[in-house]
Amino acid sequence: MTLIVIAGAGGGSDYTMRLLARELEAKLGRPFNVVNQPQASGVVGMTTYTTAKPDGYTLGQIAPFAQYRLLGQADFTSASYTPIAQFNADPAAVHVAQNSPLKSVADIVAKLKADPGSLRISCGGTCNASWDIPFISLLLDQGVDAKRLNLIPAAGSAAGLQELASGGVDVVLCSLPEVDALRDAGRVRSIAVMSETRVEGYPDVATVGEQVGKPYSGGTWRGLAGPPRHGPCARGADRIRGEGRVRERPLPARDEGAPVRGGLAWADRVEGLHGAARAGDRTRDQRRRVQQVDIDPMACARRTAMGGKSMRFSVLASVLMAFAGLAGTAQADYPERPVTIIVPAAAGGGGDTTTRILARELKDILGQPITIVNQGQGGGVVGLTAIKNATPDGYTVGLLFPYAGYKATGQADFSAKDFTPIANFNGDSSSLLVGSGSRFKDLKTALEAIKAAPGSFKVHCSGGCGSVWDIPVAGMMLDYGIDVAAIKWVPGQGAAPGLIELAAGGVDFQTASLPEASALMSAGRVRPLAVLSPEPVPGFPNAPTTKQSIGTAVDGGTWRALGGPAGMPGDVVAKLDAAVAKATQSTAYKEAMAKANFGVKYLNGKQLEELMLRHEKDTARVMDALGYGK
Repeated sequence: MTLIVIAGAGGGSDYTMRLLARELEAKLGRPFNVVNQPQASGVVGMTTYTTAKPDGYTLGQIAPFAQYRLLGQADFTSASYTPIAQFNADPAAVHVAQNSPLKSVADIVAKLKADPGSLRISCGGTCNASWDIPFISLLLDQGVDAKRLNLIPAAGSAAGLQELASGGVDVVLCSLPEVDALRDAGRVRSIAVMSETRVEGYPDVATVGEQVGKPYSGGTWRGLAGPPRHGPCARGADRIRGEGRVRERPLPARDEGAPVRGGLAWADRVEGLHGAARAGDRTRDQRRRVQQVDIDPMACARRTAMGGKSMRFSVLASVLMAFAGLAGTAQADYPERPVTIIVPAAAGGGGDTTTRILARELKDILGQPITIVNQGQGGGVVGLTAIKNATPDGYTVGLLFPYAGYKATGQADFSAKDFTPIANFNGDSSSLLVGSGSRFKDLKTALEAIKAAPGSFKVHCSGGCGSVWDIPVAGMMLDYGIDVAAIKWVPGQGAAPGLIELAAGGVDFQTASLPEASALMSAGRVRPLAVLSPEPVPGFPNAPTTKQSIGTAVDGGTWRALGGPAGMPGDVVAKLDAAVAKATQSTAYKEAMAKANFGVKYLNGKQLEELMLRHEKDTARVMDALGYGK
């Protein structure tokens, strides 16, 4: 069975849906495949499951939806769905970076009254939705000129929070539980929650009413739904609700013995979620109040997480951009319009974070907005295919990383000739991680256990298996005498969702870089057994090398580069290469990468091409030894 999540991986919508999926798998005895479809601010995901075959095998997440009609993006109403059950509700909260001078909502109000555009406010998802509408309503009451707010949409709260932690935005609006890891790691502060009372589990987070003298409340609810007129699904709803069987206990806690922080509101009957859906329809009045101040919906939808300049994210605008791409090869004064960078991974992981750091510098160097589009489906195959098939004019480029494993696993047949190498900007070592509750305390003990019963363990690949992080680890295991073909290798849409699975106990091990896991490591949710680097990695003194752990040095990991489709004009490639070189030499880029614990490694286009060819040769050798593709 398939569950569609209308947000990117790593945020609250994704996390709560995956917890629900695990419970449903146990109760119904069938596997559930969670698919993230955040494109067009969730419209793609909602359209997928509301138009699916009404047989109960494709369901999806329902959440406040009235904004889509007001924005002209879609015409969803309560009649568009078959409601099954509500499973979560959370109030909106206001978050800032740990070192932010903003201490309260009153500080934010004062600054915005003086200059409404002075703060970059991430909506934690699509704008004019669950998190920002209540906050904008508050600002209106406080006399802020909402027309001039610098509202920035994101591919879910995880992406917005990564931007906040790295200095890309000033404020993020989302729930309290979504910020747990970064808050516990000391990188983000929650300054207020939009609830009439303080939220259980967060005694130190004040209510907005305590700070501005008037109570405000608002937030989101999440439920499970299917296509309309859903006979079999409606009957299946009885099994899912199970007359209380699923609700015998709450959703599992994030850490053993610790309560889940946040709302767990189950609807007792189908009518309960129908009521919530109808309430969603009624919220149009509140949304219209916000819209009446002429917060241009399309302007909001056009803002990017790269600083708030106008970019079109609507479906119509995407089509217009596609037509614009037909204009032919780039002109001498490239770039004349915004540039799109496709990231073949989910929001929140290393590929996403490093690309966004680079994009912030490129925006200033090139003088044009940069749009980041996450396409992590198929373990990254979808995103790489989009880069390969883009118009070779320089306006759609993307993140390249070790890709040769796809060919051996039969997922795709990428090679260096499919792309135009532009420049490399990052390099990091792979590592093997476990959850905080794992019985394995060191690499040697873990490898001995895997060697004795390889089929008993699940290893998350942090993307498509046979790729950047798992191949070096698999090679190390092979040299240790382990039957790697018997291990259950689990593909995913990037490191962020895999790390959530690891912390929750869904897998036994994960292959990823240390920077990608740093937030959860700092929060005590995951631990590194070893890093595949000849030398200790700066910033991670507690991560032993394989030499220190098992006596054998292993060197393996990733490189990340900017590339485009084959056949790009030479002058455009040269300009982009020069821009990446300048970006990687800038103090801001180095500081941001160091703060996030990512390595800086620049290679020009020629050097990158040589690296790609060498990667293909080395990967083919390892994959053949492991039996992939046979």
